[in-house]
Amino acid sequence: MQVDLRTLQPNPYRDFTIDPMDEEVVEALRHSIEEDGFWGGIVCRQTPNGTIQIGAGHHRVQAALEAGITSADVFVGRDMDDVSIIRVYARENATQRGNTSSALAGTIASAVRCLLKDAFTEGTILTGLGIHKPEVVRQGVGGPTILKFLPGIPGIHINSVQHQLANLKASGHYARILQEVQEEIEQEQREAEAALEAAEREQERLRQEREEAEEQARIAEAERREAATRARKARQEADRRRAEEATKAEALARDRARVQAELAAKRRAEAEEQQRHFDQLRQQEEVQAPKRQAAAVQVAKAAQKAHKLPKTFDFEGVARHLKNAHQIDVFREQVTSNGIAELLPVDQQAALAERLVEAATRTNRGETSGAFIRSWITTELLQARSTFQTDLRHEQEQLAEQDKVYKAQRLQDDMVKYLRLFVFAGTKLHDLWKTWPAGLTFPENLDFRNALASARRIFDQLDTK
Repeated sequence: MQVDLRTLQPNPYRDFTIDPMDEEVVEALRHSIEEDGFWGGIVCRQTPNGTIQIGAGHHRVQAALEAGITSADVFVGRDMDDVSIIRVYARENATQRGNTSSALAGTIASAVRCLLKDAFTEGTILTGLGIHKPEVVRQGVGGPTILKFLPGIPGIHINSVQHQLANLKASGHYARILQEVQEEIEQEQREAEAALEAAEREQERLRQEREEAEEQARIAEAERREAATRARKARQEADRRRAEEATKAEALARDRARVQAELAAKRRAEAEEQQRHFDQLRQQEEVQAPKRQAAAVQVAKAAQKAHKLPKTFDFEGVARHLKNAHQIDVFREQVTSNGIAELLPVDQQAALAERLVEAATRTNRGETSGAFIRSWITTELLQARSTFQTDLRHEQEQLAEQDKVYKAQRLQDDMVKYLRLFVFAGTKLHDLWKTWPAGLTFPENLDFRNALASARRIFDQLDTK
């Protein structure tokens, strides 16, 4: 089908935050198109409103447009549902893009979005897969569910799915997708309510038209009867010519009355049909509205619960440097593990991934293996921990020295205060001793003598400093 490439809409289930366009791929395709021509490879679907959406081939479309091609013959399916367009996108990721880290994450994100929407609405996808919806509502979309949803897609197995789900949840994207599903359900509910209001207005308009048509029919019937009366009088009282004219007038009035009656009947039938349609719509809305409201409440609770989970992994930042899904899985497991997560804030993970790639390049490695990633991160962060601990010891030693100075100053201040009292009491005691009466025994206090001896020792020790 020949289409204007500029009017194509993107795949509604592709999350461009998780799986962005790769400008290097677009540039390579553009050169190929300019040299060898455009060979298609784009799969689309046409929606009921006529919009054409890209299922697979976003990079080819962009490359063609940059090469100056605005119209091309592409495949357009007319019976592709949401499940089909997601599988087309997933298969392209697996066969054409090699299930790179962002492509594989994009596939799993599209499946999660579709299955969450189905779980919280009246969809039949999960039921068709034999999966109990309330379980998905309570626990979220799990690996086994996605495997049933994407059978036969290369690279989609339980380990790869579990790793990508962990990436989505750790990076906060799972919670964001859940929030967007909630907003989409609420928007659909608002649109359904608006459609019901529009149907009520249309019903009122048809009722008014029916009443007007019936009124016109009554007026036409009255005119017909009046014309018939005039015709009878004309036949009786006038000549043949006037009688014929009256007869013609009667026939015209009769035809007009018949047409008006037919129109009124048609309006009445349309109004009755619209009333039946409106009654069906209202009955459906009475059934569906509580379900949509309940679904909105459930998805809001689930979104709130998901948003409470802390972000522990910067998937987008790391994916700019590590292109292989296995590399990202190993990197995430390392930087979120106990002992390392405390040393590495989330906003520094992308910079660490960049340094890792640079280190692998310096060592002339053709492939950044999982073992290299584990070893390099452990060494890098152990060095950082060692530096941190050295700085911490220096800081503790400085604090200890400062604490000794403070103690010395405080003890001297305390001693000065008590020595002043000591000098005052000693002077008074000495004056009393010099005036002591002869023959009266001076009282000897053993505690005083001991304290005085201790003071002499302290004075001697301080004098040697």
